[in-house]
Order: sequence, then structure tokens, then C-alpha cells
Amino acid sequence: MKLLSFLDFINEAEDVKLDKELREYTLTHVKDSMFQLRSPDYYKEFSVTPYKTEVLDKLKSAHEKLVSSIDELDASKLFDSVSGAELLDYSYGGVFPTEFSLAEVPEITMNLTDEQLSTFNTSPREFLLNNYSQLNKETKEKILDTLRERAEVLCAVVEALFYFIRTEDKENYYDGLNRDEILAEYDKAIEEVSKRLSFSYDGPFSDLARSPLSEDSVTAFWECRKNEKEFNISGTILPQELYAEENISKTKGLRLSLSGKGDTQPVEGYGFFEVGKLQDMVNQFYEKELS
Repeated sequence: MKLLSFLDFINEAEDVKLDKELREYTLTHVKDSMFQLRSPDYYKEFSVTPYKTEVLDKLKSAHEKLVSSIDELDASKLFDSVSGAELLDYSYGGVFPTEFSLAEVPEITMNLTDEQLSTFNTSPREFLLNNYSQLNKETKEKILDTLRERAEVLCAVVEALFYFIRTEDKENYYDGLNRDEILAEYDKAIEEVSKRLSFSYDGPFSDLARSPLSEDSVTAFWECRKNEKEFNISGTILPQELYAEENISKTKGLRLSLSGKGDTQPVEGYGFFEVGKLQDMVNQFYEKELS
């Protein structure tokens, strides 16, 4: 089966239908961080917040494993992917009150031998690895159905979370980029232009005293030198501040500024220009302002 990729999901409208093989679950963005997940026999409203930014990469990985296990419909892999996802420091909106247990499978223990029941009680994972193939068809189907539904719902919550943080969370994201990704975009542009225009640079720093960047840093500075002439490149890295600048300038997108040595304020005419114009602006700045 195929689930929406994160980019596909982000680009969809607010009402996002998952693949038909997901039993017609419909995931709807209600407002803010609230979402609804529903199917003919399932309904849940949940909030994707709070979340910790340090767990997002782990959630991406967990999502990939969940999707893979749903594709394969392998009981032990489904169990591992569900258990792994639920071990992460994220509540999944409280869609499930407790962590998954095989005891949730309807009537699972009724047809087990004493030996199978002993393994089931001591190690559900070993039970699936060693005893699943010995079970009757009905019991196998019940296990797969229960695990698959759990995995599908977890997938939907993760997709809702990433839809939210890329489109609604203006404190941590700007135009789909978080603080580190914004900084990386600036750094890449400066590196490429420095090679073409033959200037050296140091940074990024949080100020002209060369202090390292911190979680509270609003602006990043790069100290540049060309033929013994020095200047600074700066760019806002805090998402909410970028939105504020956008409101002022009415121009969407990442922007950089140029200033003279020791000066944090952009020289008039060289403030908040598009990243893609960096080469032209540095050329012009060097010739007109530093000559």
C-alpha cells in the first residue's frame, strides 16, 4: 500500500483523505492544532500539540517503519513498529489511552495451547515470531487487523503533526522551514557566492563579538573579507521574526542584509533582499560602499 509522503501531505487541502487501503480514514484539520480522524467505525478528535522539536526526526523514522510494516502486513514487524513508535516521547494526541498490548486482540487467548499462552504472557514479541505461523486463520486475521488499525491511526497522527508544523506553527516554522533549516539555507547561499566572488567569511555568529548562536538567537551574522575590505552579512533565523518582517515588507521569503565592518545595521539599500540576489548585492556593495 502507499501512504502520502510528508510533502504530498503538506500540499493537500485541509481535508486530507488517506489511501483507500487505509479503510477510508479521513483526516480533517479542524483548526489550530486540532484534527479529526474518522472512518465508518472510528472517530477521534485530537490535538497534535504539545510536541518536542527533538523528537521530530524520530517520529519521521517511526512513520517510515509503520508504513513499511503496513505494506508488508507482517505481524511481528507491525508489532515492532507500533511498539517502537509508542516508546517515543510523544503522546499522539491521546488517541490511545495506553500503550499497545496483544491482549487487545479479540478472543486471542481462547484458542492458544498452554505453551503458546505462556509465551504470549511472557513475551508478546517472541509469541509473534515463534507461534504466529501455528495459529488458525481466524486468529491470525484478528491479530493483523488489530495491529494494522493501530499502525494506521499512529501514522495519521504523525502526518497530522507534520501538516501542522509545516503550515500552522509559526513559532517554530517559516514557509515550511525550521530555525536550523533556515540557517542552512543562508549558509549554503553564502558559501556558494563566496566561491564565485572570492571572499572569505567566518560564522555564523549571534553578534559581531563572535558569540556562538544559541536557541535565543534572532539573527545570524557572517563576517566577510575581500582584499582586506571587511563587511557583514546577516539574516533573521527566528521563524516568528521572519513573519514579522514579512508583515512590514510584504515580501515573502528568506532575506539577507549587508553592513559595514563593526555595524549591525544594514546599509541603506542593502537590507532584507532576497537570498537569490546575494551575489549581485555583494558585488554592488563592494564596489560602491567599500571602495
